[in-house]
Amino acid sequence: MINDHGNFYALLYITVLSVAMIGLYTAEPSTTGFVVLEDDFSEFDVNIVFNENNVCADGSFYQECSSVIKGKYCHLGTLTDYCELCGCYEGEECINRKCV
Repeated sequence: MINDHGNFYALLYITVLSVAMIGLYTAEPSTTGFVVLEDDFSEFDVNIVFNENNVCADGSFYQECSSVIKGKYCHLGTLTDYCELCGCYEGEECINRKCV
């Protein structure tokens, strides 16, 4: 004999679970507001230039090291010295964010 109450609760559980899963997979991802800054680097150290393409003059994207000029970092449209993160050419060393 089949338990009618058990079938009802199983169907209810599957329905609620399905609605929750659909909601999770169709929801827009949200930002956490969590920001990580390396050492004392901040956006107040550089000139801020906005462009619609989100790239610097050498073609590197915002918040990435330059692929053309070692030691440079693309920060909001401006290439800035940041060798602690991006490194220097062989034979150079990083002093005060600049390759020397």
